[in-house]
Amino acid sequence: MFWLLVIFRWMHILGTIALVGSALFYWQVLLAGNVFGSGDNANKAWQSLRGRWARLVMLSILLLLVSGTANTFLMVKSGEFKQVPAGVYHGLLALKIGLAIVVFLLMSFLTGKTAVAQRLQKNMQLWISISVILAVLVVMLAGIMKSTSCTSSNHDKSEPVLSLRHEPTRLLSPCETAMIFPFQTVGCAPQTATFS
Repeated sequence: MFWLLVIFRWMHILGTIALVGSALFYWQVLLAGNVFGSGDNANKAWQSLRGRWARLVMLSILLLLVSGTANTFLMVKSGEFKQVPAGVYHGLLALKIGLAIVVFLLMSFLTGKTAVAQRLQKNMQLWISISVILAVLVVMLAGIMKSTSCTSSNHDKSEPVLSLRHEPTRLLSPCETAMIFPFQTVGCAPQTATFS
């Protein structure tokens, strides 16, 4: 189960890097630098780039959809979904999913061949800017959600050590270990040490 979670985490991270990174590169390097120039050569260069970029965008979206759905399913199945603060975490999750869907649609249109895609591509500066801003916002929301789920997993949020006095032999969660030993990178370990 540990390696399955790791694989889904890798899929989510790689999908995010590819989608957001390629959009940022196009926005700040290719578009801002007017790399394509103008005229027929610009159109040929764009069509060559568009096809490759479209494949990368589709692969990124697939990775994010599969890993995101699997991660949510595993959270619900393990009971972790009930342990997070319902009002905050679930609201952030709904907002993150909604914004991610908008980003997926925009990026699909910006690299697509349909009539709607071609209309959006005529104002590429605007739509790629919106896509990048929304994508970065999704990443920031994910960071807040990770911190929220981490801090809420303790029995006593203010004193993680206090719960050890009542259960001295239980395993610490990675979040509790990180709070007690903040300068050690123990949060990524599959198991933590026991206290007796």
